[in-house]
Amino acid sequence: MNKRNRWAPIIALMAGAGFAAEAAVSQPSSAALSSDDPVAMIEAVAGRWATQGFGAVVDLHACADAPAKLCGTLSWAWDDEEIPSAAIGSLMLSGAELDDGAFRRGELLNPEDGRLYRGKITPIDADRLHLRGCAARILCQTQVWRRLESLPHACPRNAARRGPAPSIL
Repeated sequence: MNKRNRWAPIIALMAGAGFAAEAAVSQPSSAALSSDDPVAMIEAVAGRWATQGFGAVVDLHACADAPAKLCGTLSWAWDDEEIPSAAIGSLMLSGAELDDGAFRRGELLNPEDGRLYRGKITPIDADRLHLRGCAARILCQTQVWRRLESLPHACPRNAARRGPAPSIL
């Protein structure tokens, strides 16, 4: 997938309409995911999230300077030609506020071009977030992020019975 297609939903997400987020690391209750309490909702969605297409991983957390707002740090990227390695560790999402069950009014940094966008995040369930954003409020796209721990692993279940992986060195 080219970088425009992979990041377009994220960009659109923050560009004005909104982005939707769902989830929690320890399987939050449905009450936690529909809470009007910003701190409870942030705790429910905090954790590592794989972007759609698994191009990057973003760590969602409470903002250090505003614990009732949602922030996110880019922690991993698939291709360092599309997302420079210098972007790892940078704040990608900042200042999103809980409003009517979704996080809104924050800013999202596109690590590929350095531009800031606005959007909305709405929780779907404990392991999925729905992000929606619009450029100029008319060109809208959506993206679903998945909790990293909820994704199937590449290692087969019976790998332990086969013994340790061979050393390549």
